[in-house]
Parts: sequence; structure tokens; C-alpha cells
Amino acid sequence: MVRDNGVGFDPAAPSERNGLRNLKKRAESLHGTLSIDSAPGAGTTVRLEFPVPPPRKGY
Repeated sequence: MVRDNGVGFDPAAPSERNGLRNLKKRAESLHGTLSIDSAPGAGTTVRLEFPVPPPRKGY
């Protein structure tokens, strides 16, 4: 989880930029989830959760 107390933004607002879209695709490729909690004037919290497989034998 990453949290800041910056200016925040509306994560539901349409955007031509790729940043959040790429983060979501990477989370999906890890079979995980990405949640973004932000609002103008309220900072931002980004949480990435994904399963971690057990270590393989010999490592």
C-alpha cells in the first residue's frame, strides 16, 4: 500500500493517460487486484494485492 497527502484526483474521471490503466493491467497479470482511493484535496491511497506462491524446492 502506498499513501500520500497530496492534492488527490478523481480516479473515475476519464483520462487519455496510460498510468492507471497500465497499473491495473499489471495487477491482473499477477492475478491480483488494484484499488485506488483518492479525491480532489484528499490525497491518494493505492493498494496492490496479489497471491505469492510458496517457494520452490531448491531455492
